[in-house]
Amino acid sequence: MRLIAAASIAFATAAIAAPDLGRLTPILLQPGVNRVPQFAADGREARIVLAWRDNANAHGYDLFLVLMPTKRGGADWNVVGFETGNSFSDEIADAPHTGEDVATAVRFVRAGANPLVVVARRRIVTSYPDPAETTISIYSLRQSEGVPGTTQDYFSVAKQWRARNRYCNAELALRDELNLPLRKNYQGSLRAGGC
Repeated sequence: MRLIAAASIAFATAAIAAPDLGRLTPILLQPGVNRVPQFAADGREARIVLAWRDNANAHGYDLFLVLMPTKRGGADWNVVGFETGNSFSDEIADAPHTGEDVATAVRFVRAGANPLVVVARRRIVTSYPDPAETTISIYSLRQSEGVPGTTQDYFSVAKQWRARNRYCNAELALRDELNLPLRKNYQGSLRAGGC
């Protein structure tokens, strides 16, 4: 199946400087259901569900489910999917591992009035604590053109690049590449690459 935004994804094959996205403001989320007023540029609010998926080992993860009405003020809460160019999912998840060596970090932010989801994903080759090539992806909110198998609104990868450094913690990559503040509960090293 040919997915919606595959042609619009800007991929980098080598480490490059992060694009200038302006000032990014984190959307603070708590476990449970989070009401986010004026989430979309058209003024629609969102409900973002943040839930922990326990795995009885170091491979539990946070799961993020985004819901929005089809029109401003509507009560018909619809799932907002995630499209990566080769897959479509109803949710997105991080991979914190032990917390000191986060493999995938997910943050919801605003760039002006536009909601974005930013993801840093380390490519684990040998072991989690080792420095790893890290890819940064920027997801932007879009409306579907009626393509079967997608949701009315969805997040699609708009920009993607490899971070300049190798990282032992994906959270630190978001700080270095996008100037996002570290979470209050950040557990990794503050040395270069979080190693």
